[in-house]
Amino acid sequence: MTDAPDPNHNWLSELPLTPGPPELQLGTRALSPDEWLVTDANTEDELRLRRQLLATHGDLVQSLDDVDAATSELVGLLGVRRTEPLSPAGTTAVDHLGEIARTIPEDVFVMDKRGNPEGWRLVAGALVFPNHWRLSDKLGLPMGEIHAPVDGYDELLARRVDRVFDRLAPARPVWRRNFFVHDHPELFAPGPVAARPIDDVDEVDELWIRSERQVLWRLAFSGMIVFTVKTQIAPMSAIAARPEVAEAMIRFIEAAGPRSLETTHLAGRDRAIADHLWRSIR
Repeated sequence: MTDAPDPNHNWLSELPLTPGPPELQLGTRALSPDEWLVTDANTEDELRLRRQLLATHGDLVQSLDDVDAATSELVGLLGVRRTEPLSPAGTTAVDHLGEIARTIPEDVFVMDKRGNPEGWRLVAGALVFPNHWRLSDKLGLPMGEIHAPVDGYDELLARRVDRVFDRLAPARPVWRRNFFVHDHPELFAPGPVAARPIDDVDEVDELWIRSERQVLWRLAFSGMIVFTVKTQIAPMSAIAARPEVAEAMIRFIEAAGPRSLETTHLAGRDRAIADHLWRSIR
């Protein structure tokens, strides 16, 4: 576990801001097993919020059948990477994932390929900090259908994602980041997104960067793949305060095509953000 209090939002330097084609990039990198889970300055507050949400929303943890052994294996795997015991009551996948969701800040999903001619599909998950989607809408679906709203996924990413999943080896995880521009800092955002256009550079400080640190780990015994998501949020002013990140964001915006702008929710506000960042670093 990486214990890294981050009041300065140092994770912003990891944002995928490489300009130019292809418009959609997977960008996975090797990860040391010791760096799988991340805690930061917000972790305790996030865990309190997660427990509150789990107590009041009954649909945040779900599973299909025949996943219990895999989630039990995950409990054991996570247990040796924590400083306190992880011993969930019960024996079902929902029991296992519910306890995991209460004790680590990452959301957790389980992917399985067995008996599915369409490839890897989502068979279980604990989604407490949703980024404008609901677990019930995606459970049981293959990767292509899960990512159907992403314009260009089938064309640009589908085969690469399948290759990464197929080649993933136990204890050799990979990770990636994404980012989105949001109008709010809410971690629990299950509803559909409606990004408002912005022309005034003075309104840019009202925006937020939401980023997901995503890790893929193959379970050794079941062969299923665990997909964890650590959500981190920073005000746009945090980018403006880091000239190297601000300059990278400007270059990204200037080179981005329509797909990139839509996927990151920059569309309709990209020029205002670029102008605001230029002004902040001059």
